[in-house]
Amino acid sequence: MISNVPHFAEYFGVLFDGDCWNGGAGAPGCDYGTQFDNWAAKNGYDVSGDAYQVPTFLAAVFAHRPSGTRPKNYNLPGWKKVKIGTPHIIANHAAGGVGYRQNVRDVERKGGTRFKDKYHDDMSPAQIESTIRQAYRYAGPALKGQRERVRMRGVSNGLTIEMWFNRDLDLIETAYPVGRG
Repeated sequence: MISNVPHFAEYFGVLFDGDCWNGGAGAPGCDYGTQFDNWAAKNGYDVSGDAYQVPTFLAAVFAHRPSGTRPKNYNLPGWKKVKIGTPHIIANHAAGGVGYRQNVRDVERKGGTRFKDKYHDDMSPAQIESTIRQAYRYAGPALKGQRERVRMRGVSNGLTIEMWFNRDLDLIETAYPVGRG
């Protein structure tokens, strides 16, 4: 029985991992035992003894994280609860927004070529907010910030969204797709 401990984790670990529910038992991220056994054996560990197999089983079942997940910043609100400054974002980063139109006029008048980054013209305010919320949900760890403001990046709907989050207000103050001028 003890020789099959890592493989028990492989077969029954599916209960603890959302990845396996989506892709089935053969999906990447569901092979708890075999992949680690192969790696450990290749690196010189004795994978046949009890001292190896019991901790491996516990680690596989209780510490495994679905593939693609990243550590979150624990002092930030969840993606469903975060407030978004939608009026400011629409005004400055949507095609019909007043701030965006002013930027276009300024660039044309001054002869420059740098427009503000904007969302797709056919996106509604609700779609923009949903895109921002999903990008926040899957954002990596916070990037460089300015005191209470934190810059973050995430991907949603094929757009890389850069966001400025205000920790004092628990608010995404602005968010824009990077490189869409």
